[in-house]
Amino acid sequence: MAKSHTPGIRMPLLLTLAALLAALLALSALFPVTGDDWYRETVGQNLHTLSELAELLIEKYQTTNPRLLGNLLAYCAGSHAALRAVLRGGILFILILAAAKNINRLTPIPVLLTFTALLVLPQAMFAQVYPWAAGFFNYVPPVATTLLFFVLARPVFEKEPMRDVPSAALGAFLLGFSGQLFIEHNTLYALLASLVLLAWYILEQRRFSLVLFFHTAGCVLGTALLFLSPAYRAIGNEDNAYTIERGLHGFLNTARENLPDMLQSLIETSPVLYLSLAALCLFFFFSLRKKRWSDVLLTAVITAAALWYLAGQLLGGPVPTLKLRLLIALIWGFTLLLSCLLWVPEGLQRRRAVFFLLSAAAAAAPLAVVSPIGPRCLFLSYVLLLLTAGNLLQAALADVQRPARAATAAAAVLAAGVWVFYLQIYFPIHQAEMAREHSIAQAMARGETEITVVRYPNSAWLWEPESQKMGEQYFYETPHDITFVLVNAES
Repeated sequence: MAKSHTPGIRMPLLLTLAALLAALLALSALFPVTGDDWYRETVGQNLHTLSELAELLIEKYQTTNPRLLGNLLAYCAGSHAALRAVLRGGILFILILAAAKNINRLTPIPVLLTFTALLVLPQAMFAQVYPWAAGFFNYVPPVATTLLFFVLARPVFEKEPMRDVPSAALGAFLLGFSGQLFIEHNTLYALLASLVLLAWYILEQRRFSLVLFFHTAGCVLGTALLFLSPAYRAIGNEDNAYTIERGLHGFLNTARENLPDMLQSLIETSPVLYLSLAALCLFFFFSLRKKRWSDVLLTAVITAAALWYLAGQLLGGPVPTLKLRLLIALIWGFTLLLSCLLWVPEGLQRRRAVFFLLSAAAAAAPLAVVSPIGPRCLFLSYVLLLLTAGNLLQAALADVQRPARAATAAAAVLAAGVWVFYLQIYFPIHQAEMAREHSIAQAMARGETEITVVRYPNSAWLWEPESQKMGEQYFYETPHDITFVLVNAES
């Protein structure tokens, strides 16, 4: 009987996964070529063999860009729209599954809610992470590899022995090594998280874990490979895009420049985060049988911080000083941590929530001392805060009885609504891209050196949607021998 009942249990999940994968592939196919992607389109057209690809990767590693796997994915996807959509949709699908597994077991409701949460990013972050291929292939895969490792490391959070089988150890090593060959601050965080979980396990269990050790070893080797690149010696040179000011004074100057963007991208423009985290903390407060004056004070501070962020978004007005914004962010984070420790029942969800909350700060910290940065750089920290909220939600609903069909239907409607929202943004962009390519091809057939192109609709949802970087893909003899004149659709 048990065997015959299993397909009935798994079928809703399989249908949900199939629908979400199809939705992600369809959305990925609508994203246009923008920014640095025009350069990679030309690179992709000129790569014909694996040896040519390897030579290019080695050249970039030695000179300007040591992110080996990020470059590999971006170059392979260049000039191959179908492959680009499949890679992007597939990697995002894996990220959603890994995130859902770090909150709950894989059932339709957690998967649907995770799908929704990972799409509802702040506008600027979404534009730089998902539609921009160069950003996607450097920022999303390492988050997926890190979350997959956390799935393997679940026994650490459960205070249970690790299952040290060779296949798991090999998988952990590959996740650790490969995840380090993308963006640098993700590399540093993954190494730190691996070391922390290994030490946590040894101290708590009084035993050694091959899986955790192999992941740490992979992280160490991958980190070494990344940072041994000669390209990092050029940081700070005039012809290098990235700069690091040396010494304590330089670090402080860079932090003063970067902190406003970090606070805005991660917290101040993220109502999904600060409102959900505040609401979940209030739920646990009101669930307390006995409320002390310190609990009331903590609740007041959490509520006040959330309202302050909401008022800043809705009402606008003068921008507060950096010191005030930083102070409120520190108070907000500290009170969230205290509420998790004091109010959330001991168990897997609380340990995960605390770990992910602290991880979000640790992952963002290196960004304070390197320039330039953008909302895409906070993607990892944003996902970690989403996992914090997800685990708090799971803990809050642990003893709540809810109709399975009604809850699943509600989660499905929410996910479908978010997908349709993005569909109505990016489908017109896709149509405009097709029309633009046709008009450019006609103008080049006539030999024109100054070509008028229509701006994309909904361009706020794209990163560098219009620039002379188009000249990296469209040219006669050498890049940029064509001038592009941008006009609005009404012109």
